[in-house]
Amino acid sequence: MWCSVPEAVQVGIVVSADQRIVVSDRGSGMGDAVLAQALLPFYSTKRSGTGLGLALAREIAEAHGGRIALANRDGGGVRVTLILPRA
Repeated sequence: MWCSVPEAVQVGIVVSADQRIVVSDRGSGMGDAVLAQALLPFYSTKRSGTGLGLALAREIAEAHGGRIALANRDGGGVRVTLILPRA
């Protein structure tokens, strides 16, 4: 899936040896209400969004014994952390 990211938003991806994948940006972040619902199916803040992307990612992670977490970053932006179990 491709998405358009404004040039001013910095996006970073870190993959670590402890089975974590962290994707972070320096966008405007998410409000508390959005953070609380963002992983739920059919919840979207976008007019034409389906609300399935993060919910599907959560379902896949949990089906493999992992988890996904969202948090706002200090200084602005969001951090998405995917934690996978060791094989």
